[in-house]
Amino acid sequence: MKTNLLVVVMSLVAFTAACTTEHSEAVTIFESTPLPTPTQSQTPMPQADNEFRQALEDIWIDDDRTKIGNILISRKCTSIGDNDYLGECELSIRRGRKVFRTFSTEHARKYWIQYGFKDLLGKGSNQLIVHTYSGGAHCCYDYFIYDLKPNFRIIYDSSQYDSYIGNELVPIDIDGDGVLEFYQDVMAFDYLGSAGHANSSFPPAIFAYERRAEQYRLATKRFPDFVMKLLEPLVVRTGQEGVTVSFDEYIVRTQFLYMVYAGKRDQAWKYFDANYRSDDPDSYMEHFREQFRTEFKDIFSKDPTYRSIYGN
Repeated sequence: MKTNLLVVVMSLVAFTAACTTEHSEAVTIFESTPLPTPTQSQTPMPQADNEFRQALEDIWIDDDRTKIGNILISRKCTSIGDNDYLGECELSIRRGRKVFRTFSTEHARKYWIQYGFKDLLGKGSNQLIVHTYSGGAHCCYDYFIYDLKPNFRIIYDSSQYDSYIGNELVPIDIDGDGVLEFYQDVMAFDYLGSAGHANSSFPPAIFAYERRAEQYRLATKRFPDFVMKLLEPLVVRTGQEGVTVSFDEYIVRTQFLYMVYAGKRDQAWKYFDANYRSDDPDSYMEHFREQFRTEFKDIFSKDPTYRSIYGN
């Protein structure tokens, strides 16, 4: 479920006068070079909000044409400037004379379709990462990862998970084996809470590379400690007197969900029953507790990350 940004046409005169702008036709010849394996100190750490971490900020290539062997990545945007929502952008991947895949975004700026290279697999050659953004206040990011050697093939496509997995892709070598895992957010609980999107809970969907399948697959079940590590900055608040934990509605809901996605389902439900309540019979928690219980179970039954942990 993709939500496009509301397009506000400020000036029909400017639109009429605007002409299609093509970016430089210069071709960057990119040679894959080994990159060092990130250490824990080099990888992005979890933050206490859902702000875009810019984890891949350094990899994006500004050139609109890059060639690697017989692979040509070409981007063309008709938007005039960074604040122009009237144009569109298209990025194509060609192998020889054949178009392998095309990505397009309407009402787009150039940086809404980005591409770059990173050694995710720890084998001394880089993978191609394509990032698309549909527009909107917080929706929607998609990532597509291609291995280049020995054969050009896709190894991750976030769009297959539709609205269940989204937000930024954050690479990190969780198990220290030199092959990067990465995580995105489980989006299934967006707007489920007391203050809309800004106060929603987003447990992680963790992916690991499976050599036999030659694909990145859901692997949240393998990393329960890391799931709980991502929870820490969300529920622990530091004040002048040190660390305090506030059991408000958001924190109880968020801790419950992270416990579930860390494989602690039975403990999580006990925690929910004990803490998702209030002394005030008219409170939000008392009013919505049973409704949330039903909604959680319904979402769990459909969510691919949950099902990868507990089965169908």
